[in-house]
Amino acid sequence: MQLPFAKLTAIAEPREESVALVELMSALLLFAYPPEIWYAEPVFRALALLGIAFRAVRVSPYYWLLCAALWSATVVATWTWAGNHKYLVAYWCLTLAACRALPEARDRVAALGNAGRHLLGLAMGVAVVAKLLSSAYVSGDFFAFELLHFSLFHHLSVLVAGCQSLDLEQNRLLVDSMELASIAGPVNEVRLTSCPGIAWFAPFMTWWTVGIEGALAVCFLSPRRSLRLDLASHALFALFVVTTYTVATVVWFGWTLCLLAIAHARQIGARRLCYLHIALIGLVIMYEMPVGDVLESTVEQMTSWLSPPNARVV
Repeated sequence: MQLPFAKLTAIAEPREESVALVELMSALLLFAYPPEIWYAEPVFRALALLGIAFRAVRVSPYYWLLCAALWSATVVATWTWAGNHKYLVAYWCLTLAACRALPEARDRVAALGNAGRHLLGLAMGVAVVAKLLSSAYVSGDFFAFELLHFSLFHHLSVLVAGCQSLDLEQNRLLVDSMELASIAGPVNEVRLTSCPGIAWFAPFMTWWTVGIEGALAVCFLSPRRSLRLDLASHALFALFVVTTYTVATVVWFGWTLCLLAIAHARQIGARRLCYLHIALIGLVIMYEMPVGDVLESTVEQMTSWLSPPNARVV
Protein backbone atom coordinates (compact mmCIF):
# COMPACT_ATOMS: atom_id res chain seq x y z
CA MET A 1 0.00 0.00 0.00
CA GLN A 2 1.42 3.36 -1.00
CA LEU A 3 1.75 5.98 1.72
CA PRO A 4 -0.21 9.24 1.33
CA PHE A 5 1.93 11.99 -0.16
CA ALA A 6 4.58 9.35 -0.92
CA LYS A 7 6.03 11.57 -3.64
CA LEU A 8 7.09 14.02 -0.95
CA THR A 9 9.34 11.35 0.49
CA ALA A 10 10.96 10.12 -2.71
CA ILE A 11 14.10 8.58 -1.25
CA ALA A 12 17.41 9.48 -2.80
CA GLU A 13 20.92 8.67 -1.71
CA PRO A 14 22.16 11.36 0.75
CA ARG A 15 24.91 13.36 -0.90
CA GLU A 16 27.43 16.04 -0.02
CA GLU A 17 25.18 18.65 -1.68
CA SER A 18 22.77 18.18 1.22
CA VAL A 19 25.24 19.74 3.64
CA ALA A 20 26.23 22.42 1.12
CA LEU A 21 22.57 23.51 0.70
CA VAL A 22 22.06 23.87 4.46
CA GLU A 23 25.35 25.76 4.82
CA LEU A 24 24.42 28.22 2.07
CA MET A 25 20.99 28.88 3.58
CA SER A 26 22.56 29.29 7.02
CA ALA A 27 24.96 31.91 5.66
CA LEU A 28 21.99 33.70 4.05
CA LEU A 29 20.26 33.68 7.44
CA LEU A 30 23.28 35.29 9.12
CA PHE A 31 23.39 37.96 6.41
CA ALA A 32 19.66 38.75 6.52
CA TYR A 33 19.27 38.70 10.32
CA PRO A 34 22.54 39.54 12.08
CA PRO A 35 22.63 40.35 15.82
CA GLU A 36 20.82 43.60 16.64
CA ILE A 37 23.93 45.34 17.95
CA TRP A 38 25.36 48.24 15.98
CA TYR A 39 28.98 47.09 16.16
CA ALA A 40 28.19 43.40 15.50
CA GLU A 41 25.85 43.83 12.53
CA PRO A 42 28.47 44.89 9.92
CA VAL A 43 30.85 42.18 11.13
CA PHE A 44 28.26 39.44 10.65
CA ARG A 45 27.10 40.78 7.30
CA ALA A 46 30.68 40.77 6.01
CA LEU A 47 31.31 37.31 7.43
CA ALA A 48 28.09 35.99 5.92
CA LEU A 49 28.91 37.51 2.53
CA LEU A 50 32.22 35.65 2.54
CA GLY A 51 30.40 32.39 3.14
CA ILE A 52 27.80 33.11 0.46
CA ALA A 53 30.30 34.18 -2.17
CA PHE A 54 32.98 31.55 -1.62
CA ARG A 55 32.13 27.88 -1.24
CA ALA A 56 35.67 27.15 0.01
CA VAL A 57 34.99 29.45 2.97
CA ARG A 58 31.65 28.01 4.05
CA VAL A 59 32.78 24.38 3.79
CA SER A 60 35.49 25.03 6.36
CA PRO A 61 34.69 23.96 9.94
CA TYR A 62 36.72 26.95 11.17
CA TYR A 63 34.32 29.33 9.44
CA TRP A 64 31.32 27.98 11.32
CA LEU A 65 33.31 27.75 14.55
CA LEU A 66 34.10 31.46 14.19
CA CYS A 67 30.42 32.23 13.50
CA ALA A 68 29.39 30.23 16.59
CA ALA A 69 31.97 31.98 18.78
CA LEU A 70 31.03 35.49 17.60
CA TRP A 71 27.30 34.83 17.84
CA SER A 72 27.74 33.41 21.35
CA ALA A 73 29.70 36.52 22.32
CA THR A 74 26.81 38.75 21.22
CA VAL A 75 24.36 36.64 23.22
CA VAL A 76 26.55 36.94 26.32
CA ALA A 77 26.91 40.70 25.78
CA THR A 78 23.11 41.09 25.65
CA TRP A 79 22.11 38.32 28.05
CA THR A 80 19.78 40.60 30.05
CA TRP A 81 17.41 41.08 27.10
CA ALA A 82 18.42 38.49 24.49
CA GLY A 83 15.63 36.03 23.71
CA ASN A 84 16.16 32.35 24.38
CA HIS A 85 15.79 31.73 20.64
CA LYS A 86 19.13 33.47 20.02
CA TYR A 87 20.95 30.54 21.58
CA LEU A 88 19.64 28.18 18.90
CA VAL A 89 21.61 29.96 16.16
CA ALA A 90 24.83 29.56 18.16
CA TYR A 91 24.12 25.84 18.65
CA TRP A 92 23.41 25.47 14.93
CA CYS A 93 26.64 27.16 13.85
CA LEU A 94 28.56 24.94 16.26
CA THR A 95 26.76 21.91 14.80
CA LEU A 96 27.79 22.90 11.26
CA ALA A 97 31.40 23.23 12.42
CA ALA A 98 31.37 19.79 14.06
CA CYS A 99 29.76 18.11 11.03
CA ARG A 100 32.23 19.72 8.61
CA ALA A 101 35.09 18.32 10.68
CA LEU A 102 33.98 14.74 9.87
CA PRO A 103 36.06 13.13 7.10
CA GLU A 104 33.35 11.20 5.19
CA ALA A 105 30.53 12.90 3.25
CA ARG A 106 28.02 10.24 4.31
CA ASP A 107 28.92 10.80 7.95
CA ARG A 108 28.48 14.55 7.56
CA VAL A 109 24.99 14.15 6.06
CA ALA A 110 23.93 11.69 8.78
CA ALA A 111 25.38 13.77 11.62
CA LEU A 112 23.79 17.00 10.38
CA GLY A 113 20.41 15.32 9.91
CA ASN A 114 20.46 13.75 13.37
CA ALA A 115 21.57 17.03 14.94
CA GLY A 116 18.82 18.95 13.14
CA ARG A 117 16.17 16.47 14.28
CA HIS A 118 17.33 16.50 17.90
CA LEU A 119 17.76 20.29 18.07
CA LEU A 120 14.27 20.81 16.64
CA GLY A 121 12.74 18.29 19.04
CA LEU A 122 14.62 19.67 22.04
CA ALA A 123 13.68 23.27 21.18
CA MET A 124 10.02 22.27 21.18
CA GLY A 125 10.32 20.10 24.28
CA VAL A 126 12.09 22.76 26.35
CA ALA A 127 9.51 25.34 25.23
CA VAL A 128 6.67 23.10 26.42
CA VAL A 129 8.31 22.46 29.80
CA ALA A 130 8.92 26.19 30.34
CA LYS A 131 5.29 26.96 29.51
CA LEU A 132 3.88 24.27 31.81
CA LEU A 133 6.04 25.49 34.70
CA SER A 134 4.60 29.00 34.36
CA SER A 135 1.37 29.48 36.32
CA ALA A 136 0.59 32.64 34.33
CA TYR A 137 0.83 30.66 31.09
CA VAL A 138 -1.18 27.62 32.23
CA SER A 139 -3.99 29.84 33.55
CA GLY A 140 -4.32 31.54 30.16
CA ASP A 141 -3.42 34.96 31.61
CA PHE A 142 -0.29 35.20 29.46
CA PHE A 143 -2.14 35.09 26.12
CA ALA A 144 -5.04 37.14 27.50
CA PHE A 145 -2.61 39.94 28.35
CA GLU A 146 -0.60 39.62 25.13
CA LEU A 147 -3.69 39.56 22.92
CA LEU A 148 -4.95 42.77 24.51
CA HIS A 149 -1.83 44.87 24.06
CA PHE A 150 1.00 43.24 22.08
CA SER A 151 1.28 44.68 18.57
CA LEU A 152 2.18 41.29 17.02
CA PHE A 153 -1.26 39.98 18.03
CA HIS A 154 -3.20 43.09 17.03
CA HIS A 155 -4.75 41.75 13.83
CA LEU A 156 -5.45 38.34 15.36
CA SER A 157 -7.29 39.97 18.27
CA VAL A 158 -9.37 42.07 15.87
CA LEU A 159 -10.14 39.41 13.26
CA VAL A 160 -10.64 36.38 15.52
CA ALA A 161 -11.44 37.61 19.03
CA GLY A 162 -13.50 40.57 17.84
CA CYS A 163 -11.61 43.29 19.71
CA GLN A 164 -11.73 46.92 18.59
CA SER A 165 -8.55 48.42 17.12
CA LEU A 166 -8.95 51.62 19.13
CA ASP A 167 -9.23 49.66 22.39
CA LEU A 168 -6.06 47.72 21.62
CA GLU A 169 -4.15 50.90 20.81
CA GLN A 170 -5.29 52.45 24.09
CA ASN A 171 -4.20 49.29 25.92
CA ARG A 172 -0.72 49.59 24.42
CA LEU A 173 -0.49 53.20 25.57
CA LEU A 174 -1.52 52.14 29.09
CA VAL A 175 1.10 49.40 29.22
CA ASP A 176 3.79 51.74 27.91
CA SER A 177 2.89 54.38 30.49
CA MET A 178 2.93 51.71 33.22
CA GLU A 179 6.44 50.65 32.20
CA LEU A 180 7.62 54.27 32.30
CA ALA A 181 5.97 54.84 35.68
CA SER A 182 7.57 51.69 37.11
CA ILE A 183 10.98 53.36 36.77
CA ALA A 184 10.01 55.81 39.52
CA GLY A 185 8.33 53.16 41.69
CA PRO A 186 6.28 49.95 41.64
CA VAL A 187 2.94 50.01 39.80
CA ASN A 188 0.33 47.66 41.26
CA GLU A 189 -2.03 47.22 38.33
CA VAL A 190 -3.31 48.57 35.05
CA ARG A 191 -6.81 47.93 33.69
CA LEU A 192 -7.00 46.98 30.03
CA THR A 193 -10.12 47.08 27.87
CA SER A 194 -11.07 43.52 26.92
CA CYS A 195 -13.66 41.92 24.63
CA PRO A 196 -15.82 38.77 24.97
CA GLY A 197 -13.77 36.77 22.45
CA ILE A 198 -10.66 36.82 24.65
CA ALA A 199 -12.41 34.53 27.16
CA TRP A 200 -12.30 31.59 24.73
CA PHE A 201 -9.48 32.58 22.40
CA ALA A 202 -6.75 32.99 25.05
CA PRO A 203 -7.21 29.43 26.44
CA PHE A 204 -7.35 28.07 22.88
CA MET A 205 -4.05 29.77 21.99
CA THR A 206 -2.54 28.52 25.26
CA TRP A 207 -3.28 24.84 24.76
CA TRP A 208 -2.94 24.81 20.96
CA THR A 209 0.64 26.02 21.38
CA VAL A 210 1.43 23.45 24.07
CA GLY A 211 -0.23 20.68 22.05
CA ILE A 212 1.50 21.23 18.73
CA GLU A 213 4.93 21.93 20.28
CA GLY A 214 4.61 18.84 22.48
CA ALA A 215 3.61 16.70 19.51
CA LEU A 216 6.61 17.98 17.52
CA ALA A 217 8.94 17.17 20.42
CA VAL A 218 7.61 13.60 20.61
CA CYS A 219 7.74 13.07 16.83
CA PHE A 220 11.27 14.39 16.30
CA LEU A 221 12.82 12.94 19.46
CA SER A 222 11.34 9.45 19.09
CA PRO A 223 14.27 7.00 18.85
CA ARG A 224 12.36 4.50 16.70
CA ARG A 225 12.31 6.05 13.24
CA SER A 226 10.22 5.03 10.25
CA LEU A 227 9.20 6.61 6.96
CA ARG A 228 5.65 7.06 8.22
CA LEU A 229 6.83 8.82 11.40
CA ASP A 230 9.22 11.05 9.44
CA LEU A 231 6.41 12.07 7.09
CA ALA A 232 4.09 12.81 10.02
CA SER A 233 6.82 14.81 11.76
CA HIS A 234 7.45 17.05 8.76
CA ALA A 235 3.74 17.49 8.00
CA LEU A 236 3.13 18.55 11.60
CA PHE A 237 6.10 20.90 11.42
CA ALA A 238 4.67 22.53 8.28
CA LEU A 239 1.36 23.05 10.12
CA PHE A 240 3.26 24.59 13.04
CA VAL A 241 5.09 27.06 10.80
CA VAL A 242 1.96 28.09 8.90
CA THR A 243 -0.13 28.64 12.04
CA THR A 244 2.58 30.14 14.27
CA TYR A 245 4.36 32.63 12.04
CA THR A 246 1.19 34.21 10.70
CA VAL A 247 0.99 35.60 14.24
CA ALA A 248 4.49 35.69 15.72
CA THR A 249 6.43 37.10 12.77
CA VAL A 250 9.87 36.22 14.16
CA VAL A 251 11.29 35.50 10.72
CA TRP A 252 14.85 34.56 11.66
CA PHE A 253 13.67 31.99 14.23
CA GLY A 254 11.23 30.39 11.80
CA TRP A 255 14.02 30.31 9.21
CA THR A 256 16.35 28.58 11.69
CA LEU A 257 13.76 25.92 12.54
CA CYS A 258 13.20 25.28 8.83
CA LEU A 259 16.96 24.76 8.40
CA LEU A 260 16.87 22.07 11.09
CA ALA A 261 13.98 20.38 9.29
CA ILE A 262 15.77 20.61 5.92
CA ALA A 263 18.87 18.96 7.40
CA HIS A 264 16.77 16.03 8.63
CA ALA A 265 14.84 15.77 5.37
CA ARG A 266 18.11 15.57 3.43
CA GLN A 267 19.40 12.88 5.77
CA ILE A 268 16.42 10.63 4.98
CA GLY A 269 16.75 11.50 1.28
CA ALA A 270 13.36 13.24 1.01
CA ARG A 271 14.28 15.92 -1.49
CA ARG A 272 10.74 17.16 -2.04
CA LEU A 273 10.35 17.75 1.68
CA CYS A 274 13.36 20.07 1.40
CA TYR A 275 11.52 22.05 -1.27
CA LEU A 276 8.51 22.23 1.05
CA HIS A 277 10.59 23.69 3.88
CA ILE A 278 12.31 26.16 1.55
CA ALA A 279 8.83 27.30 0.49
CA LEU A 280 7.96 27.65 4.19
CA ILE A 281 10.95 29.97 4.65
CA GLY A 282 9.58 32.10 1.81
CA LEU A 283 6.16 32.04 3.50
CA VAL A 284 7.66 33.13 6.83
CA ILE A 285 9.41 36.03 5.09
CA MET A 286 6.15 36.98 3.36
CA TYR A 287 4.37 37.05 6.73
CA GLU A 288 6.60 40.00 7.67
CA MET A 289 4.75 42.03 5.06
CA PRO A 290 1.59 43.90 6.19
CA VAL A 291 -0.73 40.98 5.43
CA GLY A 292 -2.72 41.65 8.61
CA ASP A 293 -3.41 45.25 7.59
CA VAL A 294 -4.80 44.09 4.26
CA LEU A 295 -6.99 41.41 5.89
CA GLU A 296 -8.31 43.77 8.56
CA SER A 297 -9.19 46.50 6.06
CA THR A 298 -10.85 43.91 3.77
CA VAL A 299 -12.99 42.54 6.62
CA GLU A 300 -13.99 46.06 7.69
CA GLN A 301 -14.95 46.94 4.10
CA MET A 302 -17.01 43.76 3.68
CA THR A 303 -18.74 44.32 7.04
CA SER A 304 -19.56 47.86 6.01
CA TRP A 305 -21.12 46.76 2.71
CA LEU A 306 -23.05 43.83 4.26
CA SER A 307 -24.50 45.88 7.12
CA PRO A 308 -27.96 47.48 6.72
CA PRO A 309 -27.92 50.95 5.12
CA ASN A 310 -29.13 52.67 8.32
CA ALA A 311 -26.28 51.03 10.29
CA ARG A 312 -23.51 52.35 8.11
CA VAL A 313 -21.42 55.19 9.40
CA VAL A 314 -20.99 57.92 6.80
